[in-house]
Amino acid sequence: MSKQAAQVPLARKAAALKAKAKQQHPQPTPQQIKALNRKAQVAADAFAEELEQHEQVKQVPRLLSKAQVLQRIPFTYPTLWAWMRKGIFPRARQVGGKTCWLESEINAWIAAQPLRRFKGDTEAGDVAQT
Repeated sequence: MSKQAAQVPLARKAAALKAKAKQQHPQPTPQQIKALNRKAQVAADAFAEELEQHEQVKQVPRLLSKAQVLQRIPFTYPTLWAWMRKGIFPRARQVGGKTCWLESEINAWIAAQPLRRFKGDTEAGDVAQT
């Protein structure tokens, strides 16, 4: 028996399996697809709303260690310590004997820093038109 002749029964068997699978799982109609998409959208909206409510309830302040703060701020700890005493930098908290900062306060401090002025900037901080 040749190689092609040996493959014919396998091809017939594969075709029969495909036909059987198609009968068990027919292609949905466009109307069915639209209905499924509407159900999926409703479920996704409900999930997003529930997640948003959960996030609002779950607003727990995050604490940063000294090492984490120093990774975000390009200054030494003695500089930050002096700034804390002067009121320039957010004061640390003592939690379980460790020094910690509220992440929200550090982020607010970073965001409040003035923008760097460059040559060509106007007084308002806008870039000069060339």
